[in-house]
Amino acid sequence: MRHSHDCVACSIGSISPNESSAVRRGFRLFNLLVGAANPIYVSLGQPIRIAMMPMIARKKPDMLRKATYQDVLDAPSDMVAQLVDGELYLMSRPAPPHVWACGTLYTSLNGEFGDFEDRPGGWVILDEPELRLGQDVLVPDIAGWRVENLPLLPATTWFEVVPDWVCEVLSPSTRDFDLGLKRNIYARVGVTHMWIVDPIARTLQAFELSGGKWISITTLEGMVAISIPPFEDFDIPLSRLWRGIDRFRAAGRK
Repeated sequence: MRHSHDCVACSIGSISPNESSAVRRGFRLFNLLVGAANPIYVSLGQPIRIAMMPMIARKKPDMLRKATYQDVLDAPSDMVAQLVDGELYLMSRPAPPHVWACGTLYTSLNGEFGDFEDRPGGWVILDEPELRLGQDVLVPDIAGWRVENLPLLPATTWFEVVPDWVCEVLSPSTRDFDLGLKRNIYARVGVTHMWIVDPIARTLQAFELSGGKWISITTLEGMVAISIPPFEDFDIPLSRLWRGIDRFRAAGRK
């Protein structure tokens, strides 16, 4: 078993799938009992390169093999698994403020632009689609494709067509990953627009790709309407993304 500051990886040799499931459950129980800050992740056969969020990813020893898509498939079902440069990133499910802001924006955009059958143009907008971008696997909070670029949904559980737009809703545990490695990959593969929503700061930053680099278009805050590229005809108030959060907080104080 190998230990590091930001993760723990271990090799358990050759075991059957049933044994693997039992071992994973055992390690989860162990983590809960001891209150482990750095959870143990078990991979069949040998250690893999892995980073547990919110810990900062570091270069792992070369003796650890690179993670593959099979490791994404084998990840615990209660974690979001992403793969960057042969390193596996596991993230827990987001907190309610993140979920509310993301869900409100998704449903509002889909209602406005997702009905493309009766009018020209339009978008395919999905929440948490799995993107296979070369050797990397990313899961944006929301992604959108212009219909002409994605006329048919794939038969697979993942998408290989690069989105025209992505949105990341920041959480304290994923902020560095979203604004660092993830944003860089989106630029590298040619995503043309990106929004960054911060439920804590209550802001929305919009970026456009130009010359392979992200150019800031605007930062929205306060009571302004969301009407920015690539959804210039969108006019819901930014404050709607936090309205439910405030309502639940007020109810909790009663």
